[in-house]
Amino acid sequence: MGIDVILILIIALLLLFALINGFIYMLIRKVKLGKPDLITALFCGSTKSLMHGTVMAKVIFGAAGAGGVILLPILIYHALQLTITGIMSQRFSANELKNK
Repeated sequence: MGIDVILILIIALLLLFALINGFIYMLIRKVKLGKPDLITALFCGSTKSLMHGTVMAKVIFGAAGAGGVILLPILIYHALQLTITGIMSQRFSANELKNK
């Protein structure tokens, strides 16, 4: 696997994350829930990838030698989630402090 494949993977995973969060945002706005519900949905809506993914990979693939390659997208997605949701939480917090 070259660096170009990993970069393409990262871009695809960022787009997936944006798509999921965009869908959650639109859904929350459509049902007219408040900002606390939006924040909760954004943080909980896409954040179970590593725990569930590793268990499912073990069940599906067993002791296959390619387990690391199979889990690489999940590991990258999880790291991206942690980074992006950290930035999001700081922005929500800053906006909340500014509005008080």
